[in-house]
Amino acid sequence: MLDRRNTANSFGDMRVATRISNEELARRAAALRNAMKAQQLDALVFQSQNDWLGGYVKWLTDLPAQNGYPRSVVFYADAPMTVVEMGAFGAQRDYANGDALHRGVGNWHGSPSFLAVNYTHGYDGDLVAAALRQHGARRVGLVGLGAMPHRFVQVIGDACAGKTILEDATDFVDAIKAVKSTEEIALIKQAAHLQDEVFAEVLRIIRPGLRDIDVTTHAQAFAQTHDSEQGIFLCGSAPLGQRASFLGRHMQNRMLATGDHLSLLIEINGPGGFYTEIARTIVLGRAS
Repeated sequence: MLDRRNTANSFGDMRVATRISNEELARRAAALRNAMKAQQLDALVFQSQNDWLGGYVKWLTDLPAQNGYPRSVVFYADAPMTVVEMGAFGAQRDYANGDALHRGVGNWHGSPSFLAVNYTHGYDGDLVAAALRQHGARRVGLVGLGAMPHRFVQVIGDACAGKTILEDATDFVDAIKAVKSTEEIALIKQAAHLQDEVFAEVLRIIRPGLRDIDVTTHAQAFAQTHDSEQGIFLCGSAPLGQRASFLGRHMQNRMLATGDHLSLLIEINGPGGFYTEIARTIVLGRAS
């Protein structure tokens, strides 16, 4: 197990529970740049809106997108990254001299963008397109294109028309991302171990009289105090002989009774943001 105790003094080190090492981030960046050279790409554009199924920006910057708020990253073949995320109009930060939290990032731009507010959908794309023009990027790969908002891609395409070639670079980036380092494998094993720990804690506290959501709320609290940040707990109970389905929070109000069975899916990330999952059935009585 890695020692995750918070002993560093810098802002970034103090606030992040489990940091991906500088060496690992550099390994990822070097692998991307080598592939970009072969593909003759000047830049890659990434965007994520959550930390459940949106791991590109976390993989690049060690900071996740969260709660539906877009976080866009422009990764250059020959310069530090540009980041665009939630912030005020005109907000900018220069990290040219390096930053403990925003590692590998050269500049940051704020954008009050909301996926639920239609008229804001072009804001991120405008800033990304401006960064590409300023850098003189002639050939750009879009990564995770199928998950990018249509307006975001359209704005970049319109701004770059006739000046920059855009192409889907998802497949070759995914191939790089899929090959795990020793550090990443160790973190994946810790994530799997955490699922086991959470399930053992559920077995310790579960009893008749609790609602399904009481079980998942306790499980989530335990997970988050043991270096998990995001994830889902799907759960449903029923009397034996009836189906107990995986259900979301809005359908977890049923109260457990003696003899019931409960289906539980624990799908959470562990230290460093890697996901594993475990699903099991628990019987509050005698199993059939």
